[in-house]
Amino acid sequence: MKIKTHLDLKFKTQQALVLTMAMQQALYVLQLPITDLVQWVQLQIEQNPLLQFDESPPEDHPAELDFDAQGFEVLDHLDDTFVQGLFPDETFEEVVSLENLVHASTSLHDHLMEQARTAFHDLEQLDHAEQIIGNLDEKGFLGDFEADPHILTIVQTFDPPGIAARDLRESLLIQLRGKKKENSLAYFLIAEHYNDLLRCRLSYVAKKLHQTVGDIQAALQKDISSLDFHPASRFQTTPSAMVTPDIIIQQMDSGYQVKINESPLPRFILSPPSFANLNRHYTEGKWMEKILARRREILTKIVHYVLEKHAGFFSGMTQNLEPLSMQEIAQELQLHESTVARAVKDKYVSCPRGIFSLRYFFPYTSATNEQGTPISHVEAKQLLEKLIHTEDKNKPLSDNALARAMSKAGIPCARRTIAKYRKVLNIPPASHRRKETA
Repeated sequence: MKIKTHLDLKFKTQQALVLTMAMQQALYVLQLPITDLVQWVQLQIEQNPLLQFDESPPEDHPAELDFDAQGFEVLDHLDDTFVQGLFPDETFEEVVSLENLVHASTSLHDHLMEQARTAFHDLEQLDHAEQIIGNLDEKGFLGDFEADPHILTIVQTFDPPGIAARDLRESLLIQLRGKKKENSLAYFLIAEHYNDLLRCRLSYVAKKLHQTVGDIQAALQKDISSLDFHPASRFQTTPSAMVTPDIIIQQMDSGYQVKINESPLPRFILSPPSFANLNRHYTEGKWMEKILARRREILTKIVHYVLEKHAGFFSGMTQNLEPLSMQEIAQELQLHESTVARAVKDKYVSCPRGIFSLRYFFPYTSATNEQGTPISHVEAKQLLEKLIHTEDKNKPLSDNALARAMSKAGIPCARRTIAKYRKVLNIPPASHRRKETA
């Protein structure tokens, strides 16, 4: 029997984009805010033997670097997925910010365990107490953790007052008991009418207890307003965020001047290599100059477009911002949308009207009025705040009523959109905004 063997060789041409380390570095630098960029530049200078810190007095107007942008063309067509969700978590190794390197004070866990070691001498009880302490949330509440009632009662006597309660209601009661106010009107209100208080049903409670609304308000003001609603709050260390603007917009007689803030960056000098084995370091130094210049160029183009788009806002003629998408600005500047997204990320702008996140100037379209003009979510939120600020506090507007008022003012919004905006603006629902008089 004769066996035939047949081999086919097929060649397929396929384009593939491989991100080199240099390209990844360029993308990384583009999205760094100035505070993190300072640390990155310092690290590059320290690691490159051909880079030296420039200690000479800075010039008022440093010369712009002239470089061939051809090497960056590929970067403008990368990362379609970067824009999904606007700004996902970064895959690059983050540089530790100096502002976050603060001295940590005594933690809540350590503070409570110090008291537990004094209160419990039995190792099993101490172990269970530590489980209770370890299950407290950021507010100091225990939630649904199954705890031994006897041990939990002892832990609830620890400092800070109200700690290890199941919820806020129990925490307030614990604090009132600690002040020997078990027989006060305030204690009875929290114990028996907590939900009514949350709904501002003071008239109902007053009638039920044969009291006046004034008596109820006085008890709340005297005994409850001074209690700690978040017992663990004083043990939470939040480093103060210092905002350094990446872009400075100054108003001149002839218009606006845009300056990319690079004054915090350490200045450096790149020396030519004296040995062949240093050529790689020289190439890396030149690439560093190019990507810094590229970052400056892209930010300048974006901010100039933003200035033109929101001229009325920067001049003070209006508070509103027109909708502006990253896709629109990318098309106008002939950049990829992901490039714009990276450039905008975590950047701040200082202008005559204050300091704003650069992302603030990219409001999305919230609605379209009868004339077909798009309306940004910033303008919609501003109108919502105005309507709630001027409403009758005895008869606050419901979400449906607010939606009708918004539509009447030319900004149509659904009820669920109103609820979403309220949550973002930390505005309670109508039932909690009602103000009752005595």
